[in-house]
Amino acid sequence: MQQLDDNWIDLLTSHASGRFVWIDVRSDSERRHRPAPEGIPHIPIEQLASRVHDECGRRTELVVFGRDDAETVQAERILKGVGYRDVLAFSGGYTALARGFGW
Repeated sequence: MQQLDDNWIDLLTSHASGRFVWIDVRSDSERRHRPAPEGIPHIPIEQLASRVHDECGRRTELVVFGRDDAETVQAERILKGVGYRDVLAFSGGYTALARGFGW
């Protein structure tokens, strides 16, 4: 996972929020138990490679998060493997996001 300080500052302060598409790659049961805000696409990690182009387009800059760092990094690798270059892996996964955004 890269250090992306400037991008994270933009994301967290909404300066670049329109530039990025967030993707939740947690399982269906995890999402039901601990939901993300409405509007964040949910593509379970096992379906990510086959669904991401249809759901997010091909030119999109993506921010991905999973249950934890391991799942998030795995999703980042999958996305880069299917041709996305601009992928930010949110360190800490859902727990860090929920804490940071008050979900």
